[in-house]
Amino acid sequence: MRRMPGLLALASFLAAAFVFVLALPAVAGEIHRAAAAGEADVVARLVREDPSLANAPDPDHQFANRPLHYAAEAGHVEVARVLLDAGAPIDCFDSDESTPLDDAALHRRLEMVDFLLSRGADVNRRDKNGAYALSFAAAGGDTSIVRRVLEAGADLNFRDKNGVTLLHLAVGRNMRFLFDHMIEHGADVNAATGEGETPLHFAASRGRVELVQALLEKGANASLADTSGTPPLIVSIWGGRPEILRMLLDAGADPNGANHWGLSPISLAARSGNAEMARLLAERGADVDFVGREGERPLHLATARGSVETVEAILAFGPSLDPVEERWGYTPLHAAAVRGFASIAEKLLRAGANPSARDAAGATASELAARYGNEGVLAALAAAGAPDAGIEAHRECAADFRKLGDREAVVWYTGHSGFAGKTKKNFLVFDYWPGEQLPEQPGIC
Repeated sequence: MRRMPGLLALASFLAAAFVFVLALPAVAGEIHRAAAAGEADVVARLVREDPSLANAPDPDHQFANRPLHYAAEAGHVEVARVLLDAGAPIDCFDSDESTPLDDAALHRRLEMVDFLLSRGADVNRRDKNGAYALSFAAAGGDTSIVRRVLEAGADLNFRDKNGVTLLHLAVGRNMRFLFDHMIEHGADVNAATGEGETPLHFAASRGRVELVQALLEKGANASLADTSGTPPLIVSIWGGRPEILRMLLDAGADPNGANHWGLSPISLAARSGNAEMARLLAERGADVDFVGREGERPLHLATARGSVETVEAILAFGPSLDPVEERWGYTPLHAAAVRGFASIAEKLLRAGANPSARDAAGATASELAARYGNEGVLAALAAAGAPDAGIEAHRECAADFRKLGDREAVVWYTGHSGFAGKTKKNFLVFDYWPGEQLPEQPGIC
């Protein structure tokens, strides 16, 4: 179709919309609002005037819901009764082919679920995604509804278009009843989604201690990785539960099992600032000098996080103290200097970090600390005998934060991709650098 000029296109669109609105029945949308609000008398009047409205799709809804969907979702049983008595199909479906029973189960409407089942709702009707009442009930997380749907004869053979099974859903929603029911009926504890995630991935990443233990007891493989190469051990660190990490290690998980992104368990623990997990991994043989894709070591990551406890945990296992990452040529001490982490700088120096090491641009930790105005780090470096040549010149950058008067301003060229301006009340930076990594030249100098 040829593209019309802007104003002509807008006029044509408005005209078409106006004609469409005129073509709709006067009550279009009214019955859907009444059903959602629980106004049974209004719904009854509307379907008496026009029985076809009992199953009319909502033109304004993303999935073209029917009135019965609205009643089911909100739990308005009397409205549902009026609609069904007026001829609405019990298993009417929206554009996704989900039924009112699905909506009631998902939104935890037990009374509505009971009512719809009593009126003959199909407990096993699948929508376009393969979902049905039991999977919706599991996603809703209401054990009473799960029980009711199971009692009504729900099929246990479920896997949606993403490969998620009922066991995945039970773990994800922490539903022990459904979990035990599925295990008793022979569910595969190592079933993988389309992305390779097993129920153990789901449990470990969500910190489900009891479910992790139960899965392992039932034969779950602690070493199965997903399609990104990520094993349950790595996702357990996201869950933040050291006891799960210990269970997986006891079950044979590799403490050095890195994924396709070059992330090892101890690297993630360091980046997350989880000292207990980092210590446990190191005790079980994790490489404290594991090198990531950009040359970063766990000590870099713990320092960048600002976690004194995690830095201490890693230092206890004798890592290299002056490793250089690839992007900026920083050692952990450089990273502490840039971020102003004086306590970490002190611990690194006490452990033997080299205060004279230079980054890729030739800057020492002292110069970086001065450039960023981090006096606490400077004091720690000075106490350790760090060279102070050139520090004052870098200090001038931080000193430019002095108070300004009316009609005064300072403008800096940032040295890499923009400018910064400061007035008495405002400071504005037009600048850019890659995410999370502070630039070699700070944005105000």
